[in-house]
Amino acid sequence: MKEIIILYKEVGKPPELRKVENNVEIFEKLLGGKFQKMQYEEVIILFRKDNNSLLPNVYINSRFMEIGTSLKGTIIITLEENDSFKSLNKEQALKYARFLVNESFTYKPINEKKNIQVIEEKIM
Repeated sequence: MKEIIILYKEVGKPPELRKVENNVEIFEKLLGGKFQKMQYEEVIILFRKDNNSLLPNVYINSRFMEIGTSLKGTIIITLEENDSFKSLNKEQALKYARFLVNESFTYKPINEKKNIQVIEEKIM
């Protein structure tokens, strides 16, 4: 299998560029289960289907003046062409890494057990 370059973002952590095998099972392992796709501008965002119990990661608003959505859990940003995932180029990686930093929820520990609370919430 061919390797591709993706952006990988866990909740509460900065985005990472990763080189991964272009394989559905690898994406499922990285995301913690079956995933769904969301088109955002020129890229595809992958996130876990069963994510109700997960913390919000990033806020996505794809249409001007409309209410967006919070994607929960780990996400992956990549490209898709003819039902196959493709690598991000350098410009895309930088653009969407900045986007992820700007639109991420920020969390901090509130006690020794590492329970967390939202300290910044993106609302439009």
